[in-house]
Amino acid sequence: MDKGWTISAIARRLGMDRKTVRHFRDTDLVVLVESARHRRAGLLAPFHSYL
Repeated sequence: MDKGWTISAIARRLGMDRKTVRHFRDTDLVVLVESARHRRAGLLAPFHSYL
């Protein structure tokens, strides 16, 4: 639901840059979720043998 918040107000509230907030607003949720899933898997890849 649109509460009428500006990009700047959201960015301040979250402690993020306005460009980052705008990116999340404008990017399809499926793309964001897939991107996060890929990053999460890649982050631990160097440690798989240890884990």
